[in-house]
Amino acid sequence: MKKNLLKERLKKGSIATGVVVQEAAVQSVEILGLMGFDFIIIDCQNFPVGIESIVDVVRAAELRGMTPLVRLSRQFPEAIPRYLNTGIMGVVVDCFSAAEEVQDTVRVVKYPPAGERILSSVRAADFGMRIPLDEYTQIANRETAIIGMVKNREGIEEIDAIISVEGLDAVLVDGGELASSLGVPGQKSHPWIADALTAVIAAGKSAGKAVGTAVRFGEMPKEYIEQGFQMVTTSLPGLLVGAATRFLENARG
Repeated sequence: MKKNLLKERLKKGSIATGVVVQEAAVQSVEILGLMGFDFIIIDCQNFPVGIESIVDVVRAAELRGMTPLVRLSRQFPEAIPRYLNTGIMGVVVDCFSAAEEVQDTVRVVKYPPAGERILSSVRAADFGMRIPLDEYTQIANRETAIIGMVKNREGIEEIDAIISVEGLDAVLVDGGELASSLGVPGQKSHPWIADALTAVIAAGKSAGKAVGTAVRFGEMPKEYIEQGFQMVTTSLPGLLVGAATRFLENARG
């Protein structure tokens, strides 16, 4: 298993940039790596991206120096190890409302003694051909990232306990998704949302862990970084729309 460059960046306090991809777009992922993005999140929760489709995406990310992550629901914990076995270097788990839920996920992701993941000679372990499997489990436990999403009132209220759980590396909070769950859909500037984001950032600083967010079309990552977010993500369609808009405005202007 390779070194998790995203975890290394986060520990150093460096800004990490990522892209959410919604399909097995191998060539696009290679291009994103060549452009200099730090990680990708393959969204297998909201989009029909099957486990059979992502191995080549993982290879493309590895080839170009990006950390491949997968977004999954904690409601289906049995799926998490199968995705990790492909070589995925971390999971983005949706969504946490209590510390106990984070602890349950840590047990699913980590090998004994830290967790309960079952060991086998899979791609992530180089099929057991490079190093002894017991040595691989130690590396995997160290390098595999666990990132939790917090997007409801309960999660915000319990953020200090959630982000302090050992094994959790970072938290992502999306103002848009949070607004919907709090009953003010589309109102990212609502005072409730601003207070919630401030609370998550403060909890991250207190626990010494990274906090990230999504940058929507028309927004700039710098404004979020200045607020204290260490991870900033965008979507592949969002990048396409932005570039296409500028191209057409220039061509027709």
